[in-house]
Amino acid sequence: EAKGRDELITIATALGGKPASRARKAEIVELILDLASGGASSSAKTEESSVNTEESAKDTAIGDQEGTTDTKEEPLADWEVDLKNESEEESKDDDPVKSVKSENSDSSSKSRTTSSKDYESRNSSNNREKRSNDYTEPGNRRRRRRGRGPEGQDDSWDGDPVSIEGYLDLRNEGYGFLRTTGFRPSKQDAYVSVKQVKQFDLRRGDYLVGGARPANRSEKNPALLRLDTVNGNPPEDALTRPHFEDLTPLFPDERLNLELAADPSNMTARIVDLLSPIGKGQRGLIVSPPKAGKTTIMKQIARSIETNNPEVKLIVLLVDERPEEVTDMKRWLINGEVAASTFDRPAEEHTAIAEVT
Repeated sequence: EAKGRDELITIATALGGKPASRARKAEIVELILDLASGGASSSAKTEESSVNTEESAKDTAIGDQEGTTDTKEEPLADWEVDLKNESEEESKDDDPVKSVKSENSDSSSKSRTTSSKDYESRNSSNNREKRSNDYTEPGNRRRRRRGRGPEGQDDSWDGDPVSIEGYLDLRNEGYGFLRTTGFRPSKQDAYVSVKQVKQFDLRRGDYLVGGARPANRSEKNPALLRLDTVNGNPPEDALTRPHFEDLTPLFPDERLNLELAADPSNMTARIVDLLSPIGKGQRGLIVSPPKAGKTTIMKQIARSIETNNPEVKLIVLLVDERPEEVTDMKRWLINGEVAASTFDRPAEEHTAIAEVT
């Protein structure tokens, strides 16, 4: 124990070994014991632990071989036994320190992982609370901006509904729009939800009267809130209506008189009454070359129907006509309506207006 590192290096050199320049005291002692006992296994360990180059390792191996040949059968001296015991005690003292360090590192790593998991769980819970508050708090800015809750329901409107009426134009998805300025789309059209359509069995072309609320900031059209009448009848009566496909076709049995007593010079109406009378539910076809007066005949028939039969709801449908003829027909009628799609409009609009009427 009293020997220093330099003395140990001297002893190892005398025995034929060459310790590394950075070798620890315990390593030098092991080298001396290996040289004294002739063990080949401990010399291999000394070679691995040394940080010298390959040349120093080779020199050490050569020194080990020489030492083993010279001192193969010599017994250990007293000072060699003391050095061996000292090295064993130092190795025992180093092992618990290493184990304590490893235990401390494992515990610190576990604590770090648990703390990170706790932090992530707290963040996830906070995010869930934020999302839930977006829908539960009525005064939340995000909900006011969207205007809808988690189930897509509209916010309640406290104002008085505005009276509205028009023809219903249904879409294939089930909802529809109430055309308020005629039969063509406009910004004043009211949205009719799928629930309202199914509740009252509404159909395309129904004339609805009810109340609507203005559009929100995120909406384009007003929304129908209240339904008062369907085609002039209570909404409950619409549930018992038969479908057109289920009706029984019959010949017309109610005649529409076209001859006007106040206008005896109107020969068109008198000739139609004599040659091809028109009744309720009648279908007719006018065939003639261009510029022969088809539009004039239609105008005379429409004026006669609305004059002699005020109980009839008159709608004149003009598809692929000139805009001038549409304007002329609107000015000619007294109480009737004109549903028109001129020739400059797409074919899809022609079909849509024909289906609504």
